Amino acid sequence: MAGGDFDSFSWRVHLWQKNRTKVLIDAKLSNIHDKTGDTLGILIVGKEVKEIHQLRVRYDFTQTEAMVIQSLLTGASHGDIGRSLGLSERTVKTHITNIYNKLAVYNKAGLLKKLKDFNLIPDQAAEKKFIFPGKFGEGQR
Repeated sequence: MAGGDFDSFSWRVHLWQKNRTKVLIDAKLSNIHDKTGDTLGILIVGKEVKEIHQLRVRYDFTQTEAMVIQSLLTGASHGDIGRSLGLSERTVKTHITNIYNKLAVYNKAGLLKKLKDFNLIPDQAAEKKFIFPGKFGEGQR
């Protein structure tokens, strides 16, 4: 950004809360320009990445329903899900119907939109990845 290489930058980071728990955040940093192209400032927006257990608590999913959701997110077919969980394809379809009912959606597109709104599926992949060697940030809490 400083050298004009790009106007925005996305990343995923763990932030430490005061109670020493980590929160996963998707963040995006953008340069803000006026109409002449001069930089006015930098905007940083972050959104917590939810985890499947948070979805389970909020919508009262069973463990099996949560596992079906995770399998659907990988693109697995109903038959593949059944084989991996030891369920019949009909039972998988019943779990999917229950999931749709609990989320008030009518199809897989609605499910994916709801999961994206919940931020279980990130809005975008990180544009750059940085790997810090060792235990970065220890002792700085």
